[in-house]
Parts: sequence; structure tokens; C-alpha cells
Amino acid sequence: MNDNITDMKKRTVIKLIICFCFVLFTAYIKGQEALPSIKVRSEIDKDKVLLRWAATDAKAWTLLNKYGVILERETIVRDGRVLDEPESVILSGILKPEESDNLKKLANEYPYGAIVAQGLFGEKFEVSGSGEADVAAMIALGQEMQQRYVFSLYAADLCFPVAVEVGWGWEDHTVKENERYLYKVISQVPEDELIIENGALFVDTKNLTGFPKALDFYAGFSDGKVLLSWNYRTLSNLYTAYILERSTDGNSFSPVSEIPITYLESNVADENAPFLYVDTIANDITYHYRIMGITPFGSTGAYSDTLSGKGTAELTNPPFITRAIPDEKGGADVVWTFDEVDERLIENFSIEHSPDNKTFSILNDNIRKNDRYFHIDEIPSTSYYVVTANSVTGKSLRSFPVLIQAADTIPPAVPTGLKAQVDSTGAVHLSWDANTDSDLCGYRVFKANTDGEEFIPLNDIAIQSTSYIDTINISMLNEKAYYTIAALDERYNRSEQSTPIAVIKPSVIPPSAPFIRQVKVENGKNSVYWTSGGEAALKGFYVYRSNGAGEIAKRIATIEDATIQSYEDTEIENGRNTTYRIAAFTGNGLVSDFSIEYSVESIHIKEEGHKTEFTLTPVENGIRIKWSSPARDIISIQLFKSDENGSYTLFRDSLQNNSVIEDTQVVSGIEHKYMLVVKTKGNIPEKIEKNITL
Repeated sequence: MNDNITDMKKRTVIKLIICFCFVLFTAYIKGQEALPSIKVRSEIDKDKVLLRWAATDAKAWTLLNKYGVILERETIVRDGRVLDEPESVILSGILKPEESDNLKKLANEYPYGAIVAQGLFGEKFEVSGSGEADVAAMIALGQEMQQRYVFSLYAADLCFPVAVEVGWGWEDHTVKENERYLYKVISQVPEDELIIENGALFVDTKNLTGFPKALDFYAGFSDGKVLLSWNYRTLSNLYTAYILERSTDGNSFSPVSEIPITYLESNVADENAPFLYVDTIANDITYHYRIMGITPFGSTGAYSDTLSGKGTAELTNPPFITRAIPDEKGGADVVWTFDEVDERLIENFSIEHSPDNKTFSILNDNIRKNDRYFHIDEIPSTSYYVVTANSVTGKSLRSFPVLIQAADTIPPAVPTGLKAQVDSTGAVHLSWDANTDSDLCGYRVFKANTDGEEFIPLNDIAIQSTSYIDTINISMLNEKAYYTIAALDERYNRSEQSTPIAVIKPSVIPPSAPFIRQVKVENGKNSVYWTSGGEAALKGFYVYRSNGAGEIAKRIATIEDATIQSYEDTEIENGRNTTYRIAAFTGNGLVSDFSIEYSVESIHIKEEGHKTEFTLTPVENGIRIKWSSPARDIISIQLFKSDENGSYTLFRDSLQNNSVIEDTQVVSGIEHKYMLVVKTKGNIPEKIEKNITL
């Protein structure tokens, strides 16, 4: 902290290191309630009562820091008698955090004082973690104010003088031994801003606070570390943190961490689970541990019993079998490697065996730790072996198992009588004669898709039956598939492959689907062009058409010539969305899948001659324009007139089939041109031009 507390309003970062803390909250706040409130706890000494209080959420905490609280004490009992009217006294003025020289002094004196001051008055408050647990990541507080609230209360729990200075604590030295009191912490926050329940606590000055030692303290020593645990929850209402101390001589103890160890409340599945702490130590050195609790008022409890022990190096590297070779006499030699440096960690080696690589039994358990060889006099036909290093600590590590089989290099006889039947679905049913070898394990089936191709095994595990079902892809171009089999004995010696047999595929392969390259749209017809797969058995094509969404496609043509790959469709309607699909077929009736759909908008416009009568006649005041149209399904009739530049402009619109109008806006001696446009449904617009000179 700098010389002036306002300097803390600069951009600073508090690095708070808390080992093995799970979810941060002070011991006396057990979670947020429906209504914000003030929680109070006390510690009773011979001549004083110490009080600490805190808000149950960040918002209430912020407002209480702004408006403060008043501490009131009511005397309820005196000399064992309940008073008729409690005697009330206000112990303080408004208590709230203030920037002061004394706070600056305490912040310099106590590390946690700086955290409290920064949380209250710092311009920026950030939290970062280090060590075995990242507090910021574990807490995952989403807002800076929540961080200020939580860490300030945590720091105040570890520094009571600072809590008193910022108005979160009080020392009452005016108490009497023969009296009992009710302390009230009264919120000064206006109710229109937030309703906060006041805090209250009943105190009997005769019940002096006891400080027992930590419960169920335990230490488990292992390789390079010690696991320490104790019962944190039973005394959690008394101790908010613990100081764990370590010594190598049993006399001079020092804390294992710079700050007290805190188990911050969380919703764990097992509320009775002990608190765990792991300390790193050197092996073969005796260490002594003890622990004591700390209250939010700075009082420390009694030391626990001292626990002692030392770490011992554990065996981590198992043996590794490098050779396991059977001999001609039915035995075998087993050779393994093991680091000489680790010999000090073991008692001896043992050899174990198993017929199925699951359950092992000991063959020899007293092989010297400097040996790397063992001879097995007799091995079963098949057996798995492992070498086990037996540690001085009772831990054992096994090598990977190896399979040792008695020498047998004679393969079984070549299978005979291989036959095959194939159905229309491509299922191939293979069968053969059974071998008579006494040590037969089973058979392997091999397959090739073309003559001369290498045979590929179809089964990894030998089959004991004399039949096998395979499936061939009848859509592939090869006409045949080839099969052969081989026999295996119990030593996995394999016979030669049997004489291959050929399986002819059934003729059930449909042609490939055509591809529509283009649909050329012309007035009155659509020309469809496609490309086929060119199969030798191809005979022709089916042409399908559908008009509009949801209409079922109908076959409109059958082309029985595979060389013709186009079709002209004249049965079309103007403006309709027409979709085409093509399917190919073979001489034996196999039909391909449909081609991908190809959609166009058809055009079929009928051109009609000039049927409308259109005349221009001069009259006294202008030009009489007359027309008569017998057309049906008329969309519109429009009359255009040319201007002085010869360009037509709309003169009249939305005209009737038969009508007469007079144009009085005319000039004598010049030519006047008119054009009548009749638009009908499904036809080219009819345009009639006339001119007249007055």
C-alpha cells in the first residue's frame, strides 16, 4: 500500500494465493437468503466481547459500506434474573469504512489489511491465482463487485484489527460477568434502496469461548509427499482458517505456507469428508507436523497432536521380459531387464504363469533381486508368464505377459472339398470337409475379387465350423470372386491354402442412372438431352415428366434405342414449371435409378393474326378513334399516341373491347399516329398502328 490510501485507486492487481480452497465464503455466512441480512458472531473473553458481522450478499455489503450500521446492546439478564425491561445502550456511532491514516498504518502492518483496503477503495480489483489451485478459475466470479465483497470478507476474517477499523467488528470492554446481552447490528441503509434484516446475537459472558485443538488430524507419508487431513467442518463455526506447521527436528516448527489454509465452503457431496492438504517432502527424512485453528478475531486454538513420519521412494518401473524361448526338452528360458538403481527398492523377483492371461499363480517367488534369468523346466502346451518385482514397501509391479508355447512347427493338413453357393442377393455360402488333425485350432477364409489378385483373409479369429457366409458386391464390375481356405493348429501353424474356387456373380446389376445435360426451352417444345453410363446390356430409356410441385411424375416416352439420348416434348403448357427425369433399362428388364431432376419453365405462346378492327376518322373537332376486339381472356387494351418526335406515349388505358373516343388535341396539316395494343392470356400482344393527317 502506498503512502496515501487514495493511491490504491490506480489500476492494480491483487495476487491472492490460497492453497486447496474450493469455494470462497466466510465461515459464518452459510449462503444467500431470500432477504439480505446481517450475520453476527462473537468471541467471549474474561473482560470483553469481540463481535464480527457481515452482509449476506454483495449488494447489501456495498450499501452497508456506504450508509453504515449502529451497534446497540441490550442487557437481558443480571445476576441470574431476567430484567423486566431490557436496558439498551448504543455502543457506537455509525460504523462504516473510511479512508484514514490508521487504516493505512494497518494495511502496511497486515498483508490482509491491504486486501480489505483495496476491495473497499481501490479503483480496480482483479484476482489471479497461482500454485496448485487457481482461485479465480475455481470461484468463477463474474463481476468485480462480487470479487471485492468475497475477498474483503475473507481477508477481514484473517485480520480482526482491520475489520474493527473498517466498521465490521467491535471490542466491547464494558461487559460484566454477571450479565447477559443481546447485541444488535442495525442497518442504516434507507429501506427505499434495500431492505436488510438487522443482525442480532445473544451473548452469555460466563460462556468463555474455548479453543480446542484440531480434530482427527492424520498424516499419510508416501514417495516424496505427505497427505495431511483433519476434520474441518465440526469446528467451522469457530475456526475459519488453520496454520499448518512442519519441523525436521521435532522442536523448531515453521508454517508450510505464507498464509493460513482455508477450506472455503462448497456444496460437496459428502459433508463429512475431511479437508486434505498435500505437502512435498524429501524422502528418508523424518518430518513432524502439527496444526492449530484461527478464529476471525485472530485467536488461535490449541496445537493438535504432533504427527511424524518420512517419505520412502516407491517402485515405479516394472521388469521387462526380453526373451522367452522354449527349448527342445519342453522347458523355456526367461530373460528380463530391470534397472540396477531400483534394486534397493525391492526384496526379490517372482515368476507367475496363467493359462488364459487372466488369473496368474506363482511358479517361483524367491528369485534374487540381482538375477535377470530363470529357467522353466516344463511348460504346458500354452501358457502366459510374467516377472514380478516385489517392493520393500509391499508394492509389486508386473512385467507385460509373454506367451510361451512348446515347440511345434508342423502345420495341419490342407483343407479339401471347398464348395460355394451364391444367391441373388450376393450371399456366398462356403463349406468344406473337416480336417482330422488332433491339434486343430480352426480355419481362416481368404478372398480375391479378380483372378491373380492376392488373397485377403476374411476372419482374424480362427473358426471351428466347416462353413462360412460371405457377401459379394454384385454392383462391382468384376464377374467372379475367388475363395480359398487354410487350417491352423493350436500353435498357430498355418497350412497351405486350398485350391481356389471361382464364384460367378448373379446378373442382377441394374444400369447406372443417366445424367440430364440440358433441357432446351423453345416456344412450343422442350428438348431434353442426357448422357448414360454406356453399359453393354443397355437397351433404352424411359422419359418422365411432372408439372408443378407435388405432382407424380408420369412416363411420357419409351425409347428402345440406347444410342438415342434426346427427346422433344411438345405437350407443354405456357408458363408451367416442368420437371424431367430419365431412367435407363436393360434387355432383361433391370431399370436404373432416376436421374437427377431437371426443371424448366415451359413456353407455348400461340400467335394470332390481327382480329381487332381499328379505324381513325376525322371529325369537326378532332379525330374519332374506334375499335372492336372479339378476343377472349383479355388482360388489357391500351391506346398509344405518337409525339412530335415520333415516340409513342400512353394515351388511354384499361379500355373496353368495343369503344369510341375522340381526340380533340390535334393540329391541322400534320400527321397523327396511333397504336392500339391488345394483351390476351397465352398469346403475343396484338399491336395495330394507324395514322391520319387532317
